[in-house]
Amino acid sequence: MKQPQGFTLIEFIIAIGLFAFMITILTSTLMSIHRFKSQMEDKKVLNQELVSVLNNGISGLIRSGFAIDYDQTVSNKSDGKGIGPQETGDQLAIFTDQAETNSISIYRKPFTENDELEGGQLFVRFNEENEVPLHSSEVMIEDFDIRLPEDPRMSGDRDVQPYVQVSLRGAKKMDSINDDRKPLTATYSTTYTLRNTSLASYKNEKSY
Repeated sequence: MKQPQGFTLIEFIIAIGLFAFMITILTSTLMSIHRFKSQMEDKKVLNQELVSVLNNGISGLIRSGFAIDYDQTVSNKSDGKGIGPQETGDQLAIFTDQAETNSISIYRKPFTENDELEGGQLFVRFNEENEVPLHSSEVMIEDFDIRLPEDPRMSGDRDVQPYVQVSLRGAKKMDSINDDRKPLTATYSTTYTLRNTSLASYKNEKSY
């Protein structure tokens, strides 16, 4: 009776090679799935943050305003292509009372002063103090642009209903400097109207 034989050396090498090949394919697939899932989570966080800033943060601040403070507002400082991480860019100032004695300012500034790789964050400041961030540090604001109508004190049209067009471009902050993933970016733009503006708005004359 013929005795059963075991694997030969060649068969054993071939089996080990096939096993290693299958492990490599499986590992690569799992890593791709994990990377895709991480990107989707990052995209979700980024979009939620930017939409929240526009719809819940900036929206209420602008729409509750009485007039645009043109003296403190800086517009068109950015060219829309990115102003560099260490530049503050545009700043929007809104009067929060009809007497034009109280105001808020919305602006972008860097996370740090020395790290040029870091992005910026949007802040709101009340009466030149009490600075409050408008979003978490997970999201970097790469560009903050505002567009405004001409100052009624210059154009002479005191009955204009002022508006503010805001454009944001943000990116998800990478968890590590060794993260080789391409940063996710998103851009949003919308227009808000100041609802409390009356015929008496922009009552203060300005000398030019």
